[in-house]
Amino acid sequence: MISKDIPFFLALLFLLVLNIFDAFSTLYWIENGLAIEANPLMNDWINLGSNYFLTLKLGVVSFCAVMLWNVRNRKLTYFLLAPVFMIYIYVCAKHLNMFWNLFTG
Repeated sequence: MISKDIPFFLALLFLLVLNIFDAFSTLYWIENGLAIEANPLMNDWINLGSNYFLTLKLGVVSFCAVMLWNVRNRKLTYFLLAPVFMIYIYVCAKHLNMFWNLFTG
């Protein structure tokens, strides 16, 4: 791996960590009746079972991360990654806020 690729690799790795946190947090909220899935496609997969949901959610984002890695030398790749990060950071912040409110009263 070339040293200039390391920041992009770390960004993709962080994106995958955010995705894992989002997936398991979503399952927690739904399985405990504290939330519903807003995404109709994901809602269908959750209704089929947790394993289907996790496979789809983690698989799709992992596949996209591999595709972005394969085109990492194009400037468009960085522009595509930025809004995805903003969305995931927002969603994970919402999860953390919900956990905070649930466990602190």
